[in-house]
Amino acid sequence: MNKYHDIGEIKFCENLLETTIDGVKRRFQLKNISSLLEKASEIERKTFEISSSGYGIHWPLLDEDISIDGLLGIVNVPKGNRHFGMFNGRILIHPQFYDPIDDFQDYM
Repeated sequence: MNKYHDIGEIKFCENLLETTIDGVKRRFQLKNISSLLEKASEIERKTFEISSSGYGIHWPLLDEDISIDGLLGIVNVPKGNRHFGMFNGRILIHPQFYDPIDDFQDYM
């Protein structure tokens, strides 16, 4: 089984989710990732399961799932459209499909 991410300790501090993903400590505002988690009780927040593949986190008492790629801003594109994608809000274009002349003409 491929491991997507290495997810470390998960804890909540007020309205923040704190975790370590792939060795990097990260903090996320709950209001930006899940209204259910933002409104959840301490017990509901602390009752979670990390997928063995490192794909995501599941809160069974809330029936809430969050993918790690989603937290990191990574957008996965279906196989038929793999010539473009997004990472951290930037569009990535496969070099085979990028034509700088066409890109320039879009702005004329």
